[in-house]
Amino acid sequence: MPSCSGESCSCHDSLYVLNDDVYRSEGWDVGYDPQFSTMGCCCSGAYYFSADNLPNGLSIDPQTGTITGTLGYDFANQANSPVTLSSTIRLHQQDSCTGETIEATGTIYWHIYDNNRLPIASSFSLENLTDSSRIASPRTKDKLRFSVGQVSDPDGDPVRVTIEWRVNGQTVDTANGTVSSFDLSVPGHGDVGDTISVIVKFNDGSGEFEAYSTTITVDNTPPVANVTVEGHQAYEDGIYWFLVGQRATIEVYVQDDDLAPGQGNDSLRLEIQGEMPPAQDGWNISDYDSTTGKFVVEGTIADHGDPDQATKFYQVNICAYDRSGAGDPPIVLAVTGPRLRSILVGPPPPYPVPGLLAIPIC
Repeated sequence: MPSCSGESCSCHDSLYVLNDDVYRSEGWDVGYDPQFSTMGCCCSGAYYFSADNLPNGLSIDPQTGTITGTLGYDFANQANSPVTLSSTIRLHQQDSCTGETIEATGTIYWHIYDNNRLPIASSFSLENLTDSSRIASPRTKDKLRFSVGQVSDPDGDPVRVTIEWRVNGQTVDTANGTVSSFDLSVPGHGDVGDTISVIVKFNDGSGEFEAYSTTITVDNTPPVANVTVEGHQAYEDGIYWFLVGQRATIEVYVQDDDLAPGQGNDSLRLEIQGEMPPAQDGWNISDYDSTTGKFVVEGTIADHGDPDQATKFYQVNICAYDRSGAGDPPIVLAVTGPRLRSILVGPPPPYPVPGLLAIPIC
C-alpha cells in the first residue's frame, strides 16, 4: 500500500456525498449545497464536482458543489404534484499517492410541486347595444353586452369562464362562457341610480378567482311629454284661443322609461310657473296617472277682468319633472273677454305681450 511519510495511506473511505431530499416549487430559485467530505490524509489531492440528471434550469458549481438556478414550470401539474426526480452528485478527488482519481456519489431527490400560473385574457369589453355613447351611464331600457377576449393558460390547463352581473352588490345573473348580455328593462336588472357590476371569474382547476370587474351606474331617462288642449274656441300658429265660460282641459302625456314595471326609483310631478288665466272655480291639477300616463289640468275660463283689452294673453310654463329635474315642450293659450262670443284668429303679436300663455313643458 502506498505510504506518505512512512505511514500507510488508506483514507479512501472518508470520501462521500450524502443522499438528500430537496423540496421546491416550480418557478422557485434554488441554492442547494450538498453534504460531502473529501479525503483527509496526506495523499489527498485536488477535487471537483459533477452531476447527472439535474432538473432543467439548474447547474452545479464544479469547485464548491453548490447547485443553483431557477426551476421551470414544466415539471408538475395539478394532477401529479409533487413530481419526484433524482440526480446523481459526483465528487472526484485525486489520490496523490497513487495518481488515480477516486469518486464518491450521492443521490439528490427533488420533490417539485406544481406552482400554478393563472390564466389571462387578451381583453375585457363592456358594450351598450342600445346607445354606444352611454357605456358608463346606461338607462333603464338599455341592453348591455360583456365580452372576454382570447383566454390562455400558461400551464396549458383548461379554463372555465364565468360572467356575473350584480345589481347593488347582489348577483342577479350568471353566464358561463366569454360573452354575456344583460337587459336592463327586465325587472330587477337595475333602476335609476343603481350600480351594475360585471365580475369575470376564471377557473383553471386550482379554484375560481376574480380576473376582472367593472361597475357602472344607471342614469336617469328624461321624460318625454306630449300635450293636448281641449275645449278651446280656435287654434292657430301655436295659440289656443278661449272664450269666457269654456272648459279648458290640458292633458300632459308623459313617457318615462324609469317608471316601467319593475322600476321604482323615479317619480313625476307637474309644476306650473307664472300666472294662469283666471278660472271660475280655480284650476284642478291631477296627480300623475300611471295607468293613462298623463297629468290633467282642468278649469272653466273666467273673465280676465281687464275692460280695456278684448283679449288678454298669459305667459305660463307647465313643466313635467322627474326626480332628476328633466323635463319637456311648449303650448300657447289666449283668453278673450266676455263681450266677444266668437274669435277671428289672426297671427300672434310680433312682440311680447303681457299675459301671453306660453307653456313649455320644461
